[in-house]
Amino acid sequence: MSTFGDAASELGNVAGKVGKQVREELSEKETLNKLKIEATEVFQQAKAGDVVAAGKDFARDAGEILKEVATSVRGALSESDTDKVKAAFSSVVESSRDKLDETLEKRKAKKANSAEDGGEDIIDGEVIPPQS
Repeated sequence: MSTFGDAASELGNVAGKVGKQVREELSEKETLNKLKIEATEVFQQAKAGDVVAAGKDFARDAGEILKEVATSVRGALSESDTDKVKAAFSSVVESSRDKLDETLEKRKAKKANSAEDGGEDIIDGEVIPPQS
C-alpha cells in the first residue's frame, strides 16, 4: 500500500474510533435529543414572528451543545492516536518531498545535458535551432 494510503487508513481508524466513542457519549447524555428539542422550539418561536430572538436563543443553546460535543471529541482522542496520524502524514510529506527532489534533479540533469549538446528550444511545437 502507498504511503498516502497508509496515512489515510490510520486517519480512518482514528476517526472511526473517535466517532463511535463520541456517539456513545452523546447518546448517554442525550445531547442530540437536546439539540432536536431546541431546534423545534426555535422553529415555533420563529413561526410566531420573533425570528431574531429565536436565532439568538438557538445560537446560545446550540453553542453550549457544541461545546459538549467538542469536549467529547477531545476526550475520545488519545495522544497515541494523534501521534500515529501525525507520523503517517509526516511520512507522506517526506515521501512527496523525496519524489519532488528526484524529479527536479532529473530535470536539472536533462537541462544541463541539453545545454551541452547545443540545446534546442521548442516554441509552440516548433524546434528553434540555437542562435549564435
